[in-house]
Amino acid sequence: MTIFSWKGVDTEGRPLAGDIDAQNLNKARIEIYERGARPDEIKVKKRSFFKRDLFQRKISTVDILNFTRQLETMINSGLPIVRCLSTIKEQEQKPKLKEVITKIQSSVESGSYLSEAISEFPEVFSSLYIHMVKAGEKGGILGKIMSRLADTIEKENDLRKNVKDALVYPAFILSVAITVITIIIGFVIPVFKDMFISFGSDLPLPTQFVVDLSLILKNNSIYILLVLISLTFLLKTLYSSEKGRLRIDALILKVPVIGSIILKKSISSFSRSMGSMMESKVTINEALYLSSKTAENRFFAKIVAEINVGISEGVTLTDAFKQTSIFPPVAVSMIATGDATGSLEKMFKRLADLLDNETQRVSKNMVKLLEPVVIVITGVIVAALIISIYLPVFYLPGTMGL
Repeated sequence: MTIFSWKGVDTEGRPLAGDIDAQNLNKARIEIYERGARPDEIKVKKRSFFKRDLFQRKISTVDILNFTRQLETMINSGLPIVRCLSTIKEQEQKPKLKEVITKIQSSVESGSYLSEAISEFPEVFSSLYIHMVKAGEKGGILGKIMSRLADTIEKENDLRKNVKDALVYPAFILSVAITVITIIIGFVIPVFKDMFISFGSDLPLPTQFVVDLSLILKNNSIYILLVLISLTFLLKTLYSSEKGRLRIDALILKVPVIGSIILKKSISSFSRSMGSMMESKVTINEALYLSSKTAENRFFAKIVAEINVGISEGVTLTDAFKQTSIFPPVAVSMIATGDATGSLEKMFKRLADLLDNETQRVSKNMVKLLEPVVIVITGVIVAALIISIYLPVFYLPGTMGL
């Protein structure tokens, strides 16, 4: 059973609100009507943080991909939707996904369309996914749509994994380097400090600098930690707000190399989604609207929304893309060619494939470049620290007259 929050009015038009426990959205709506109320808004009630199962695994993109592939195969084999869902549910091992499939099956058995049933789980199925399923149901080509969805999700997942790997590996090397340097300054240098002081002579400038830096870190470690925690909390709070996330996402796209990779990935995802939706007979305006709602980068989503507004106001598709500051000339050129030749959906998919290859190439080159650079910089810093430790051994005997 699922708890739904609802708002509406009674028979005399007075506002009402409350929670209701029901198997699905349709049954919740029926029960509210039976209570003599007319619901205007019904949505799944979010559980508080303390009531969540912290050890239950989240439904991943791979889980949705497997579900979509299985559904595609069974639908194309001629099986009814309810039978397909029942079979997938019996085979599913993850409790959370099994619960979702069970509720979808219950909704379909109650007379709902599949698109209506999955729309009850916006945290699992994107609006793009839901609208493409709806388009497949209307056109009687649900099997083909599920195949396109599965292909889109698979390519998106592969691209996301490649980009993530490209960004994580250099970050890992950098974090290890910072950890090693921090350990040397925070724990190794203090061991030698007392010995240096016992010599009773001025330390060489590099050694004195390292000792002072070590003392600063040691004496202010709690304050430094509090500052880092505060900054992390501030950034998280800022990123959780719409305006804050918009600004941060815009700044991310301006970061050298990394920003370029993320932008190419965003345009690739956008192009593949547009191609799939237009193949499914979704209108250009609706496709752009859905793409703006499902884009991960908020600044990119804002640009797509502006393109949609421009087209709605009479601007041509090519001009709308030209007016943006983030779509590269090759993307604008391919979209213009597709628009002129009536093969826009194919051109969007070609653009996605082109940018996929470009993103993977840039990602691999970045990893190859950053790995030796980080290692060399780390080596130089560690060597400088070690030299600063041993400098007194060479300087102090002379100053002590030995």
